[in-house]
Amino acid sequence: MKKSFYRQIIAIGIFTAVAFIYFYPALLGYSLKMADISSWKGMAKEVGDYRALFGSEPLWTNSMFGGMPAFQISVTYAANLINYIYQALFIYPGPTHFFFIYALGFYILLLSLRIEYKIAIIGALAYALSSYFLIILEAGHTSKAAAIGYMAPVLAGFILTYRGKIWLGLVLSGLAMALELRSNHLQITYYLGFVLLAFVLAEFIRAYHDKNIRRFIRQSMALGIVLIVAILTNAGNLYNTLSYSKYTTRGPSELTIKADGTPNNEIKTNGLDRDYVTDWSYGKEESFSFIIPDVKGGATGSIGNDPALLKSIGASQREFVAKNNRYWGDQRFTSGPVYLGIIMFWLFLLGLFSLKSRYKWAILAVILLALFLSWGKNLMWFTDLFLNYMPGYNKFRAVTIILVIIEMLVPLLGLIYLNRLFFTSNVFLEKFKIGNKEIGSKFMVVSALLFLVLLFFFIAPDTFFTFFSDQEKTYFTGAINKNNAVQVQTMMDALKDVRISIFKADVLRSMGFLIVAFVVLVLYKTKTISSKVAIVGLGLLIIIDPWGVDKRYLNNEKSRGKYVKWEKKEKNKPAYIPSKADLSILNRELLFNSEKPELNELAQEAIKNKTEELRASGELKGKLSPVMENDVKFTTLGFNSDFRVLNISVSTFNDASTSFFFKSIGGYHGAKLKIYQELIEFELQPEIQELMTRLKSGVSPHLAFKDMTALNMLNAQYLIYNKDAEPIENPNVLGNAWFPEAIKWVETPDEELLAIKEMDPAKTAVIREKYRDLLPGFDINSNEENAIELMEYRPNNLIYVSNLKSTQLTVFSEIWYPDGWVARIDGKKADIIRVNYVLRGLVIPSGEHKVVFSFEPPGYQTANIVSFASSFLLILFGLWVAVKFYKRKLVASKE
Repeated sequence: MKKSFYRQIIAIGIFTAVAFIYFYPALLGYSLKMADISSWKGMAKEVGDYRALFGSEPLWTNSMFGGMPAFQISVTYAANLINYIYQALFIYPGPTHFFFIYALGFYILLLSLRIEYKIAIIGALAYALSSYFLIILEAGHTSKAAAIGYMAPVLAGFILTYRGKIWLGLVLSGLAMALELRSNHLQITYYLGFVLLAFVLAEFIRAYHDKNIRRFIRQSMALGIVLIVAILTNAGNLYNTLSYSKYTTRGPSELTIKADGTPNNEIKTNGLDRDYVTDWSYGKEESFSFIIPDVKGGATGSIGNDPALLKSIGASQREFVAKNNRYWGDQRFTSGPVYLGIIMFWLFLLGLFSLKSRYKWAILAVILLALFLSWGKNLMWFTDLFLNYMPGYNKFRAVTIILVIIEMLVPLLGLIYLNRLFFTSNVFLEKFKIGNKEIGSKFMVVSALLFLVLLFFFIAPDTFFTFFSDQEKTYFTGAINKNNAVQVQTMMDALKDVRISIFKADVLRSMGFLIVAFVVLVLYKTKTISSKVAIVGLGLLIIIDPWGVDKRYLNNEKSRGKYVKWEKKEKNKPAYIPSKADLSILNRELLFNSEKPELNELAQEAIKNKTEELRASGELKGKLSPVMENDVKFTTLGFNSDFRVLNISVSTFNDASTSFFFKSIGGYHGAKLKIYQELIEFELQPEIQELMTRLKSGVSPHLAFKDMTALNMLNAQYLIYNKDAEPIENPNVLGNAWFPEAIKWVETPDEELLAIKEMDPAKTAVIREKYRDLLPGFDINSNEENAIELMEYRPNNLIYVSNLKSTQLTVFSEIWYPDGWVARIDGKKADIIRVNYVLRGLVIPSGEHKVVFSFEPPGYQTANIVSFASSFLLILFGLWVAVKFYKRKLVASKE
């Protein structure tokens, strides 16, 4: 007992030490620069400000894409008690905790398979050093990283349960699955399901063979119950995500056409469009990155960034080659390859041909499935099968993510083999047979074949690879036809030579590691070295191999004395610094808004309150810094205004910086509302292009914005075209609510969206016939005395006061969403009508009335109750099992 306990402490200590060594700047007060974390802070700014000011969850934000639910942005589910365990496991400074969770989780999986603890430690470190697992940390994909970390212990729980250690297996699988779901990356969890199903099938076959079906059924039912409880611990998040997904880009479209007017049948699914799902597809040749990291050149970037590569290139070709991309694969761009480690892959192949484990075929089947699916558009017939018939598969994009399964299963089988090699005497004696003829030991034959593949790649690389992407081939073919063919061919040859040199360097590297690892095992086989020396030597090689590759992409290098990929931690440091244009809008609204002269006073009062709050907590001694003052001002403006900003100085619909300061027309999110994405494609993007053309030609803002239908109805009051210039104000903006003079009735969603191009939203509202019954017979008129004013703004609660001379249809510049928004007129519910494809409309009676929109998602509170009860039950079960085992050990020690 004590020996086992000390071993686990040693393992945890080693994982911690390696994590700290790799990420040592984290111990010096630095944090990793993560692009997606800054984007997330931009997305979540309004939600976080609301939570801080009002102590509750808004569940909706207007800071992005005109407005959208906050379910997949930032919602705190405090009722889920698993949160406390989840947070407790992040005991180390980021990103060291992710590395630690990777290693610890895989170590638990290896122990569940009775792998000797030294080999398990080596394997856990190798798993944690898989290149993709570290590359995603720099990108800021933290939820994905956490979900990857909990995959292995979920599988370990299944294995322990079927091995007969039911209580331990059930607790582990339940808690690990609850943590897996808490990580909130359902795509990773979905792929994990493939692995679990394969292992359950393998156990079923074994049970059938052993005539032990009843036991299998009992174990499976117990696992099923525990998994249901684990799923219910995340009921709040899962329920809201599932209900929300129907209306996002991951749900079906109502349209039958694309923006160019052509039918969308060939790309349409019940989820994401096929071209969007497969936008990032791994190339078939690129899959050799498992054993040759830079098989396609590595990460996207100019060859000129590495001057050493240009030394052998002639001066006349050097400039051309330097400007070209180092990466020549099938993806649009990449931050680095999926490298498994040549030694680990070698051990996997040896295990594939040598092991008789009941899990071998399950592992191979899932690896091949994941490989084929990762090819996406490069094996479209296979991808189509899953898009059409596999439930839920069409809800996820970037099919390359499924490679995380291969990164888990390849080392798993390899380490099972390695463990057997060191602890089963006849492994080296097993023969490879073709028919009845022996052709040598499996160890020698498999090793030789892998080495020969690498050798052939090194000797004749252009026999197997072209060293140009498909896009480059098309471009160069056109260039040869238009220009001097000899000159173009000379440039192509120079570029190809550089890429071949990159490729051959990594082939040689892999060959070197393979040879040294082979020699270590041969020395062990011949008893020249002991098993301890062999394990340590091979272990160091297994770790050093991926370590060197990982350092190409996530490292601690410095430039001019400063870390390139790390930045000093600063408390209260904002994700974005406001530009000159941002500050200009802020000052215009606070200092020169004649309609709301009280705004500046509110901002000053908020600054005073913030100062007193920080002084009381001991976090501040003097005044607020200018940065913090501006942050308070922007927050005050956000909760006391209703306009939106169009920022074209950034990638409008793929950037969240504007959302950090204002309510934005654009934003950044992988699951925006489907109707808004369609508005972007059909209307907003063409309008923005036309607007810029007009402004560049000298047209005045008044005329430039005149017929910008979508922008005007979305209340886009300011245009930022240059972050260092004054913004342009839109004089034609319609505000937060208005009264159209006529209704254009249409039959289909296609007609509704296309009608927006031709109408003036100030005068006409486009409504589908399905809503006709919600509009009673009344005369729409343009009485100038009709008035409506927004009295109070909260992202989840909008209060208006109307004063109408007659009953009128009122259109609001708020995004339509049917699953949660409730309208009340003087406290009585009113029907919300979908207007202009994306907006809300209400029929408001004559006279003075209080109109309130409140966001009340159905089932939210119920889901939280279920989450609390389930998480409490799961934790209680875990404590009961822990006490049970403690008492059992106590009795055993006394005996």
